[in-house]
Amino acid sequence: MMIRDDQPKSPAKHPVVLAVDDDEVSLESLAMILNNYEVLTTTNGADALDVVRSRRVDCVLLDLLMPGIDGLEVLTQIKAVDPGLDVILVSGVVQPQAVSTAMKRGAFEYVVKPFAKEVLLGLVAEAVSRRGANLATLLLISADTGVIASIAVVLEPHMTVATAVPRLDRLPDPGRHAPSVVVYDAGVAMPAAANFVERLRERYSRSKIVVLIDSGIGQLARPDITVVAKPVRLHDVLQHITTLAPGLSELSVHSSRLGAPLLRLMDFVAKSYRQPLRAQDLARGVGCSVHHLGHIAHERLGVSLMEYLTRFRLEVARHLLTATGATIDQIAGEAGFSSASHLSRAFLAHSGYRPGNYRRRVRLAGMWPPQTMHPPEH
Repeated sequence: MMIRDDQPKSPAKHPVVLAVDDDEVSLESLAMILNNYEVLTTTNGADALDVVRSRRVDCVLLDLLMPGIDGLEVLTQIKAVDPGLDVILVSGVVQPQAVSTAMKRGAFEYVVKPFAKEVLLGLVAEAVSRRGANLATLLLISADTGVIASIAVVLEPHMTVATAVPRLDRLPDPGRHAPSVVVYDAGVAMPAAANFVERLRERYSRSKIVVLIDSGIGQLARPDITVVAKPVRLHDVLQHITTLAPGLSELSVHSSRLGAPLLRLMDFVAKSYRQPLRAQDLARGVGCSVHHLGHIAHERLGVSLMEYLTRFRLEVARHLLTATGATIDQIAGEAGFSSASHLSRAFLAHSGYRPGNYRRRVRLAGMWPPQTMHPPEH
């Protein structure tokens, strides 16, 4: 199986376009045109289906005529796997019957080679925008910032993650967006927690709700609520979310591969992120060598040990910017950054926003985060 990623990795999150064509020259041309996207390329339909089943894709450019599985059959199978994924069919010849069939099977658009660069860019931008509006969204509610960051840092590459403290007046506006899943870290099942769950059911009536609770599960038992007893492993929480939210096959594969050393790393960072930490400290806390733990982190998370720590701290900062009125200096200290300027540089590099601008953007959006990252500000 030959699948290429034709753009260099960037700290900002870019929409992913999968281009499928048996002509490698055409694939290289598409990758050059789509230089503002992460472009995956493959030369056959079978490999394309493997990609769609295993990771997030925001748009597919699909050649109609290919050896093996033809474009129409690949289109049909892609829509069966992920109905919300837009597919743009590309062909070197006009085939009215094929176009009609493709549209009936759910193709977003059909373009004929040679096409104008602006036409293709416009179609891809529209498809990606439609995809962003339909991506799974998680609302994560907890009084424990470490719990929020532990879950958010793993989920953020796969779905939009909003965070909140357990106060009704601080929850995101349900009139702006409906989360696919709401996860509420309730602590002990007291009457106040049960009442809060009822308010969540009323406020987000179309959302699936998962409640993490220390004791008293019976008090919250409802047919439409998933109640999970604590202590609970991060992997188990991720599997519950994967089950309830559509289109997260990549997350399911990803979470199942974390393994014990990475789960211990996540637990250690959640307890120690405010302290000055080096890679040696992380390895010592987990009980592994720096080399071994670093290799596992790179292989299964795609980042170095220190990059994971930075991303965890950024999730802490993002939550505090959203849920509190703390100053940037206070947030920097709480999240483990050495200074406000250190936080600002890291936040801008990762999200494309400076912290203050991100806070304003979220508040204007009814406490919902941006669904796509913007180019870095200057």
